[in-house]
Amino acid sequence: MKLAPKDVIDWVRHPRRRGVPISTEDNWVGILRRICFWFISFLLVVLPFSLLVGKAMGSVALVLSVTLMAAFPVWCLYLPFIFRFNNANGRRSLILVLGGTLIGPATIFVLGLVMGNENFFWKFWSGNIEEGMGAGYSIVLASIVGFFTSAIYVLFLKFWPSRHDAAKSV
Repeated sequence: MKLAPKDVIDWVRHPRRRGVPISTEDNWVGILRRICFWFISFLLVVLPFSLLVGKAMGSVALVLSVTLMAAFPVWCLYLPFIFRFNNANGRRSLILVLGGTLIGPATIFVLGLVMGNENFFWKFWSGNIEEGMGAGYSIVLASIVGFFTSAIYVLFLKFWPSRHDAAKSV
């Protein structure tokens, strides 16, 4: 049995269907808006973090470049959450904050395992002076950056609703 395109669209939008489309905002503007919010919240956390840590380590530019090189791929890994959740109502805000907090440390841990360094677990916290800090400290710093980035993103979604959400509330 072949379904006509209209039948498929009706099936996807049926209110009793458990699965929902990726976004209930069926336009690219809503998705682009959420990506911009996520990027702005990313920069609002990474820049002050790099300034604070860079001043302590002696080179703000070096810490900023390393932070951006490490955090931007993790920022991209979080994009499916951005596409899926178009607002931060109810449990969605908790999911967004927990996901943002855990995705960076999980990425560092998996990369440490994939690299296959036999001293990964032995030098987990202490690290080596010549090589930099241990992976444990990197995981803690990544979780702090991830928490603040996702918390600011959730605040953007809560206090700057889309036109779709504003029209529903009126």
